[in-house]
Formats: sequence, structure tokens, C-alpha cells
Amino acid sequence: DTGFAALANAFNLVILFPQAAVTPFNPKGCWDWWGYTEPFNFGAPGAFEFPTRCALQIRAIMRMVAQLTGDTDLATPRC
Repeated sequence: DTGFAALANAFNLVILFPQAAVTPFNPKGCWDWWGYTEPFNFGAPGAFEFPTRCALQIRAIMRMVAQLTGDTDLATPRC
């Protein structure tokens, strides 16, 4: 327990807790901070997007935030 939920409750905030799935490329279910979601894109156009707003997991988070806020513009990344 990180204590984030208690802090959010104390300050009347909403926190989104995304989860990453356990896969053969990600056996511990970690957030994609090193590019495991793009293992087959090496050298291809768009490769190594994982640290950008166009990354697979970042786009998923922005769709979640858009759904929470009702701001559909957030769901479309500006790449």
C-alpha cells in the first residue's frame, strides 16, 4: 500500500491506478518504462514510442482519463 488512496481521499482527489498484465515479455507485470510493448518494432517507423505521449500504454491512460473527465479530446494523442 503506497498510501496514495488515503491521500486522495483526504484531499478529495481521484486517482487512476492502471495495471499492466503479466506476459512472457513482462513476467512481473511492470509498467512499460523500457519498451516491452514494442519488442518487434525495433528499427521500424514509430519504434521506441514507449516514453512518448504516442506510446501504447500512455494512449490507454489518456483514454481512461478522457472517460473519467468526459473530455474526448484527451483520447486522441497529438503525436
